[in-house]
Parts: sequence; structure tokens; C-alpha cells
Amino acid sequence: LVPTGGGGMAGGCCLARDAASPQTQVWAIEPEGYDDHRTSLARGERTPLSGTPATTICDALQANAPGHVTFAINSGGLAGAAAGGGAAAEASPTEGGEEAEWPPVAGVVAAGPEAATFVGRVCSDSEGGKLNPQSVWLEGSRSSSGACRARLDLSECAEYALFPGQVVAVRGVNLLGHTIRASRVLCGSPPPNAVPPSEREISPEPFNVITATGPFTCSDDLSFAPLDALLEQATSRRALALVLVGPFVEADHPALAAAEVGYEDLFEQRVMLKVEAFLAAAAEAYPHAPPHVVLVPSPRDVLASPVYPQPPLPRRRSPEQIAPLLHLAPNPAAIDVGGVRIAVGSLDALLMIGSAELASAPQPGAPRPDRLLRLASHVLQQRSFLPLLPPPADLPVDMAHNFVAGAIDTRPDILLLPSQLAPFAKVLPDAAGGALCVNAGRLTRNAAGGNYATLSVHPRAQVDGARTSDIAPRVAVEIAKI
Repeated sequence: LVPTGGGGMAGGCCLARDAASPQTQVWAIEPEGYDDHRTSLARGERTPLSGTPATTICDALQANAPGHVTFAINSGGLAGAAAGGGAAAEASPTEGGEEAEWPPVAGVVAAGPEAATFVGRVCSDSEGGKLNPQSVWLEGSRSSSGACRARLDLSECAEYALFPGQVVAVRGVNLLGHTIRASRVLCGSPPPNAVPPSEREISPEPFNVITATGPFTCSDDLSFAPLDALLEQATSRRALALVLVGPFVEADHPALAAAEVGYEDLFEQRVMLKVEAFLAAAAEAYPHAPPHVVLVPSPRDVLASPVYPQPPLPRRRSPEQIAPLLHLAPNPAAIDVGGVRIAVGSLDALLMIGSAELASAPQPGAPRPDRLLRLASHVLQQRSFLPLLPPPADLPVDMAHNFVAGAIDTRPDILLLPSQLAPFAKVLPDAAGGALCVNAGRLTRNAAGGNYATLSVHPRAQVDGARTSDIAPRVAVEIAKI
């Protein structure tokens, strides 16, 4: 993160990065009101500021435009630019320095009177116990702390949101080695953006993505009529992609025991044949831009592996003309639609984290925090669809495999988090990755229809004021009843 005026130091950092550490991102940080690099990067050309100059205490960074030579380097070398300052920059040097600078990292049981940064995993003082302000502990790594634990005293911490398994950095003092008196908690950082949207080939035409989460039939029959209605919507809206998240044949469906066909035949006849018929008709109608269908399993699927993370659903081979359009994905999965990266998992991560979370009360006079937004932010900040440790008792989890297959390695543009909680579409804060998070709900609720979501992605040229690196401002989300 490089303080930036004309861009000389940022350009030098980009050149040094290219030689020494090509994978490292360099970001330009500018004062509010002097965000000439952010404006220029968004427009793709050197753009001077217009209007009355702003007032800022960052008086060494008051550049009205990027330098000619430096912007030629920074336009291709910077990962992005952000504006900061305001109240944080204008705080007194003592106050600003105390909060802005993090002290050196120490093991969680390292005793001393000086403030330190302690990094570890949140846990409870009892196995499986629910967190409360007196039961929160921080477990250090084997390498830095010998896997030892220290209690977290949160009485002086104004804001926190913690759950078991969460990896955090804590600023505080551990005077005697057994209790960390915390003053601030940092809840992780989102995964890196491997290839920024500005460098990807994103579809120049608008397109629709429809997503729905099972069950795909009502609880009183096995007709899968809601799936039929969903496929009709995908046809009428000319969806480029249909992301279907299990369960497809639910293991505890009330009518399953009395079914006249086996589980495999039920899945083939009531799910796959319908999907294949939809693809065949759409491919014939639109041969140059046929839709794709992605199926993601659920631990509740009777045919899927019950252990999370899950491999793709097993099935017979599709007809040759349809096979390239039908994708059986693992759970979780990362997919690319028209250059837009979508991460999706079938676990109800929002409900799981929300049930285990311990959050501070809002400060007097402060606005009430958006709980759903905070729960969704945890997933990207922890870089995992299942960051809870221990996981829920009723969910079989291969923990070693979860650290690999369950991880979110690169930042998605859209994060699909199906949940029993209220459906929503929200843009996560920049500190959580800035992705668009969507919970479409369930396609059926007992014997009635539920919800699905249509995501309409618009071309970059049709959205004014959006930064080149942003996908979320170009997506319109409609959550509708089936």
C-alpha cells in the first residue's frame, strides 16, 4: 500500500515488485479529494482532477493528476487505487499512531508489559461450547506458540465478532502469559485477486445467470414441478448459465421411502432428463450462445458422498451434443461465466457461523450493524466455506481435505451462499473483498414454492462511474418466488 501523489514512489514499487516478487500486488493510496490515480485507472487514461481542490492534512500528496511517465508504469503495474484519510488522517499523531500501527507479532503465551500482536485461532474453553465473553481463548500455531492457548479478555475491545475456528490478529497486552487484554481484533483478509477484472476477457454483451438451491420438489410429492417452472424461467430469460445447488434427491424426503423407482433412476428421470431436455431445446434455438448448467451437490443428497468437501455427483454420460454444456461440479466450486468468477457452496455457512458467533453490542449512537453482511464477510475473510472448528456435529467433514478443497484461494466477483436465513443480495465491504454476495433462499419450502435468483450482468461501457475493477455495480439481482 503506497501513499501516492504524482505516482513516483508507486511506480518505483511496481518496478521493484516486477523484479523481486511478481505475485505481489501494489496499491496506490491517495487522500480523499485527490484520488486522481483511482479516477485515471477507472477511465484507462491519465485524467486530471476537476473542481475545487479539497482540503487534506496529507499535504505532501496533493497532486491534481498522475505524472506522465509514472502513469505509463502505474496503469499496468498497479492492482488498484483507493482513497483514504478523513477523520483517520486528521486524528492527532498520538491517537492515529496508536491505532494505526500494529506492534510486533508475539506468541500467544509470550508474557510482557508491552503491546503486541497475537495471531491465532479462536476457540472456546470447553469442547463444542458456545462462546461467551468469559470463554474465549486464542490458540497459537505450533511454530510460534507451541499450540498453546491464552484467554482473551475482551472487556476493553469496542468491536468484535468471533466464532470458533476463526483466525484473527489481536492487538493487546499479555502481562502474565495466560490472558491477553485485547484492544482490537482484526478478523482476517480476503483472498487475492489473481487476475483483476480489468485484465480479463469479460463478455461485451449482457447476460443472465439463474441460481437456485434445492430441494427441487415439494415435500408432499416427487414430481419436481418447481424444477420444471425454474427451467421455464431460464428459457424465457435466455440464461447463459443455470447454477443448481443441491440437494436434488433429498435423503430425508418424506415421499422417498414410498417411491416406485430407485434413487439413481429418480435422479436420472426427474432431474437429469429435464435438464438435458432444457439444454437440447436451448442449444437448438441458440446454437451460437447455448446455456450451460452447473450442478453442485449437497451433503443432504442421497446419491452424493456424505463427507464434505464433496466430489461431483455420479451419473451416466450425457448425449454428445449436450455433454459440453452440462457440468457436474464439486462442493464447493469455483466457476467462470462470461469472464465473471463465481464461488458457490451448498453448506449453510451463514446459519452455521451465525449460530456460533459472539459479537459485541453496538456502540451508543452507532447504527445497528448489518448482521447478514457481517456473516457473509466472515467467509471471504477466512477464505473458507467452512471456517468453523470444530464443525457442526451432524456434518461429516474431512478436515485435512477441507483446508484444500474447501478453501477460497482467489477472490470471486460473486459469492453464492445459499441459506435458510432471509434471502438477500449485498455487496461486501472492501475489507471483505468487495464481492457481490447472494442468498437466493430455497426453491421449495415444505409443500410450497420458494425463491430463486436472476443475476443480470451488464457490460462495462453501460455503467457510469464504476471502477474498471468492479463487477458488483454491473450486476442487477432479482430474487423472485417460483
